[in-house]
Amino acid sequence: MNSLNCPGCQHPLSPSEAFDHCKVCVPDYSVFSVFCPQCGENSELKVEGGYLLIGVPDGFPEPCFTELGRVEAPTVSVNWNKFSAVVRCGEREWTFGVTDFYRNVHSLD
Repeated sequence: MNSLNCPGCQHPLSPSEAFDHCKVCVPDYSVFSVFCPQCGENSELKVEGGYLLIGVPDGFPEPCFTELGRVEAPTVSVNWNKFSAVVRCGEREWTFGVTDFYRNVHSLD
């Protein structure tokens, strides 16, 4: 099966299931915040070069994404905007916004 594993409990997540459990996006870093439906662990998703990656944020020495797993995801695409992202996976589509804090900070740009 083409699935990612939750970093906390190793629960398998298909690409569609992973996006079903996303909360928000962070356009500056091209990541999505996702929670595991099994254990509630928060992690991040990133779409890159035909792959869907799962990982965790790493804040040292600057914010970045630490990859913990990946699956081929040739049908997944992302259209990034300043305050949102639209994800397509096969016939499915999701729209994710940013947090209010992110919007307030970046509305000054």
